[in-house]
Amino acid sequence: MKSIKATDIDKQAIFDIESCIEAGNYKEALASMRESESTHADVLSNSAQFLAIKARVLNLMGDYISALDSASNAYRLARADSDNDLVAKIQTESAKANLALGKTEFAQREYRDVIAACKRSGNISGIIDTLNRMAQISFINGDFSGAENLLSEALDYAQQNGLSERIAKLTGNLGQIANMTGKFDLAVEHITESITKNSELKAFPNLCRAYLSLAYAEMRLGNFDSARKSLQRARGLIEKHNLTREYGIYHEYLAELEYMVGAYDVALEQIEKTLEHGYKLSEASALISQGERLKAEILAQLGREHEARGSAEKALQVAEEIGEKLEAGAAKRVLAEIYAQGKEFENAREHIYSAIDLIKESRARYDLARAYISAYMIHKGNVGESRYYLQLARELYSGMNLEFNLIRSVPKEEDVGGSYEVSTPDGKIISIVTSNRRIRAIMRAVDSIKDSDIPILIEGETGTGKDQLAKYIHYSSKRRSGHFIPVNCAAIPHELAESELFGHVRGAFTNAVSNKEGLIAAADGGTLFLNEIGELSPAIQAKLLGVLENKKLTRIGDLNPRNVDFRLICATNRDLEEEVRGGSFRQDLYFRIAVMTFELPPLAQRGDDIFDLIAHFLKEYGFDVSHERDFASKEIRAGLRQYDWPGNIRELRNEVNLLALSYPGDTAKVIGELAEKLSSEANQSKVDRDAGLAEQISAFERDRILEALAQADYVIRQAAVILKMPEATLRSKIKKHNIILA
Repeated sequence: MKSIKATDIDKQAIFDIESCIEAGNYKEALASMRESESTHADVLSNSAQFLAIKARVLNLMGDYISALDSASNAYRLARADSDNDLVAKIQTESAKANLALGKTEFAQREYRDVIAACKRSGNISGIIDTLNRMAQISFINGDFSGAENLLSEALDYAQQNGLSERIAKLTGNLGQIANMTGKFDLAVEHITESITKNSELKAFPNLCRAYLSLAYAEMRLGNFDSARKSLQRARGLIEKHNLTREYGIYHEYLAELEYMVGAYDVALEQIEKTLEHGYKLSEASALISQGERLKAEILAQLGREHEARGSAEKALQVAEEIGEKLEAGAAKRVLAEIYAQGKEFENAREHIYSAIDLIKESRARYDLARAYISAYMIHKGNVGESRYYLQLARELYSGMNLEFNLIRSVPKEEDVGGSYEVSTPDGKIISIVTSNRRIRAIMRAVDSIKDSDIPILIEGETGTGKDQLAKYIHYSSKRRSGHFIPVNCAAIPHELAESELFGHVRGAFTNAVSNKEGLIAAADGGTLFLNEIGELSPAIQAKLLGVLENKKLTRIGDLNPRNVDFRLICATNRDLEEEVRGGSFRQDLYFRIAVMTFELPPLAQRGDDIFDLIAHFLKEYGFDVSHERDFASKEIRAGLRQYDWPGNIRELRNEVNLLALSYPGDTAKVIGELAEKLSSEANQSKVDRDAGLAEQISAFERDRILEALAQADYVIRQAAVILKMPEATLRSKIKKHNIILA
């Protein structure tokens, strides 16, 4: 029998082990490694390649000390051969082991050596991946500025070499850094690019992480509807691709969303799922520290102070154990709040001072603002101290372009509503009138992303103002000098859609007697608004996707594509996700257009916006509405609220327009007639008489709860007062009827 060369033994053993690793079978990889060693110990103990893969397996199995020993022996052998790529692999495993053992400085030093080795061999991918790992260490240590610099350097390498997969990953990581430093508009911009590239690459695990990061940014901006949509997209990817790690993060973020909208019982259920999953993976991880801290906050709101303290202490213990300074600061902030609830003010002050110091080190502005708010609450007995911390919090929120009014337990600003206005180049005013929290959150998010090219999808019933919002975005952006091209996709005949959108050249088809630019070309330099995009045929969807991906447009009959540069805003009153599942709307196009989603609520759910809009429309017709007495009576307000406004704002405008023409200048008469007309229509039964009694009662109860929530601007405590029921009972009924709060 022919003898086997040493290199053949190395290659076979390494191939078998790597096959197991790629399949995710780490235990089998370890078994294969042990078997190879027992058979060829004398050969493999002197093989740098085998010792390198051995270190990798041991790292994957959590045996970091043995991994270090194997990496050390491999390095001694490889250094003599001057194999830079192999040296880089060995030092990478050594750095991973040192990092896991808490030896951060050793890990950073080894990673710098890895970069030097990769540069010598021209391994650009190795340089990028190592810079990314170094950024991860800085991130864990709370050095977000250092992490951002490392990621930016890595991104430069990736962009110069056209490495799309790395660009997608790095932009997603930069988005996470921006989230942590309170730069939420920048976070959305980075994450958008990551979503776009990951969807092109079909890199679904990374796409899922990007949607989770986007949801985090949207929550901070107060755009809860869009955050919920992003989480739903992440969940779909988690379930389809069995993404174990992301499962825990999804439930953590969903718990935080429910906590932020005041659904504490639901939030507690979600965070318990996070912790159950987290403890299965590890007793000490970021998922545990963050999960226990959020659980403590939820329990504190539910009045379960003793349990809250236990969770906060556990969060602090884990955060300190894994060296997460920012999370340790956040845990101390929660403990300070719990101590203050129990009137233990000395302990509360000690913990909040320590929390502020820890959070300041990481420069995490959002967390620091929250700590200042806690300090304000703790020092309420001392007017000077409390005002000092309140002012610090205000300044930080203002610097992050966040609305201070949405923060619980702080004084509300006097002017929380009004009109958002922007003028067009020809002097026309585009107005969005609202005092509604959900719309204000959307407007704040719009202000953050108006100058980026992030695609926007506006959802909502017919007449809710989708076209008005699209115009506002365009005319408040840097593209305002370009054209705003609105396209009603439902109004274009299918056979003409391609020509209308993409244009054609003379002779391309019968009746093409001249060249036509097309609506997309007309939007070059400006904004293309595709209203009712769900009406486009699959063929047009495919061609539109090509334009979005390549930024090039080809007219029908033309052989030469042309560059186009436009901002895309889409709108729909249909459930596009359901249509994706049904196959009538392309998933890849949906990923492209639905990066940032704004869901406009029906007018019936917008509380006093009804009256503000009436006043606004009457002003447009020259009416005097300086005195709100004309429609402020309880009876008239009740009459207007009872109507469900199936046509939303458009219907309201039409009604006001008709009455304004009938009773010129008579504000009281217009309002009275409007209230009387709509009140009589609202009194008609909305209940399906063919349904059973239980269904009719349930439908009535749901409608009444929705009405009360709208009246209370979705503050559950106030809605409970309106309905004359305990808050806990109302929360239970909200959950029973599957009512989504915002």
